[in-house]
Amino acid sequence: MTAATRSNKETVILVDPLSTGVLLEQRCFDAGYDVIIVWSDQSSPAARAKHLQDTGRTDGDFVAIIVHEEGRLDKTLLAILGVGANIKALLCGSNFGVLLEDELANNLKAFYSIVGITSTFKVCAEGEEVIVALPPTTVTPDRLSNIPHIRSSGVNDIAIKCDKYMQYMTAKAAGIPVARQMLTKSEEDVLAFLKEYSNDENFKVVLKPQKGAGSVGVTFCDSPMAVWTAFDTIMGGSYCDHCTAYKHYNNDGVLIQEFMEGTEYIVSLVCNEGVRKCTAMWKYDNRPYNGGSFVSFSKTLLSMEEDQRHREILDYTLRVLEAFGYMNGAIHAEVMYIEGRGPLLVEINCRLQGAKGDWVPLVEACMGYSQLSVLMDVYLNEGKILFDNIPSAPESIVGACYAVKMRSNVCGILQDVIQSQLDRILALPSYKGHLFYVQPGDKLLLTVDLPSIPGEVTLVHKDKEILDQDYALINEILNDGIFIAIPEGGPDNTLVMPMINTDPISRIMVDATETVSSTVDIINLTSDDTNPS
Repeated sequence: MTAATRSNKETVILVDPLSTGVLLEQRCFDAGYDVIIVWSDQSSPAARAKHLQDTGRTDGDFVAIIVHEEGRLDKTLLAILGVGANIKALLCGSNFGVLLEDELANNLKAFYSIVGITSTFKVCAEGEEVIVALPPTTVTPDRLSNIPHIRSSGVNDIAIKCDKYMQYMTAKAAGIPVARQMLTKSEEDVLAFLKEYSNDENFKVVLKPQKGAGSVGVTFCDSPMAVWTAFDTIMGGSYCDHCTAYKHYNNDGVLIQEFMEGTEYIVSLVCNEGVRKCTAMWKYDNRPYNGGSFVSFSKTLLSMEEDQRHREILDYTLRVLEAFGYMNGAIHAEVMYIEGRGPLLVEINCRLQGAKGDWVPLVEACMGYSQLSVLMDVYLNEGKILFDNIPSAPESIVGACYAVKMRSNVCGILQDVIQSQLDRILALPSYKGHLFYVQPGDKLLLTVDLPSIPGEVTLVHKDKEILDQDYALINEILNDGIFIAIPEGGPDNTLVMPMINTDPISRIMVDATETVSSTVDIINLTSDDTNPS
């Protein structure tokens, strides 16, 4: 643990402030709070180091930085309490910390219920109890007169926050419609599934890790052979290297689910002691790309007044949260709407919406508040400023917008951006801003899921027709390609990996290959339907 000089300011504990958690951290500092970071055992050392690099902060900017060790919740709690800080709230910044957030919150609530009464404390985690002695700094007069309102999600079993199978079974037990699905952990399980479903006339299923995020490992299958390949790939841990900085999935089990042919929506909510308000609803544009089954091309902000289905989707989501017993915190639900069947659960993510928080300024510009600002109001102001004064759901929004995901059809070490392509994006009438997640010299991945998204572009315009025209054009630009990458190994002539160009006659790719041809061998591939001339 590292610690700075103790101050008397109120302190916010942030568990894994990655992705949107970086913005949450910044806003806590901007509001005048001290911050304690608790890194969970699910966040990697690389991600922790990158956090300091990206934020420009040092260890000394925080009251303490505590690294949680698996199975040592007692040690982590004692480290927090031993700091002697004036704790105001505890919040989670990213998917990796959602379980530790509740473990800490539940035990801190128990501690504050007995502080000053006893010198020992019973820590409960994963079905086990540990009795620990409290450090002297935890029982002081100022602590007894200022007991913080520590919030936990309220769910009976915190595993439901990450376990998609448990989410489905809980919703189903409550009489809520869900997709057909089966949890598989062995070849025998897969055989049982295929025996029951492979004779379906229209065999289409989706395989996904039982626990995960960012669409990592989510695979569409239309044959038993494809099912076996996807199962082996997920269970074999093949995606672990793909997620070296962020642990977006594990290979404990594979959920096989019917393929839901419909439109996917995101429903973002903030819960305050059982009162649940929708802070935004989005519609996804997911498409196959680079071999990925469900690559996010964009999401667009919606209002309740636009379509009666939006209210139906929200009501469905509220029923699911009621079944979970979710009382406090931010969630964003992924729900598929299928004509003739209505809404069906994809999954509930028990945290702030991710994507590095790029959506926050967009939503706040269109609505005046965001899931982030409302969550902070609930945890820091008891909801008296924003939560109590916003509608239960956004009835209308100002303007129309797309949060467009950049994508890459090349991989390797990023050398540069094709400036002529970027200029075309900057010239769009609805262009409002963009952000690159990778910089020259960084590793650029083929875009197949959310962790491999290289950036985002924001489009906003009051005229929906102009906005849609721009969206169509930006997709053409991104499909042509905007990145130049060279194979890993360095920009010298010892490289043995060639650059494969699948569109050698494109003017864009001609520009790109001329840029790197002095250092990389080029292999041009043309399809059999390409005009020979």
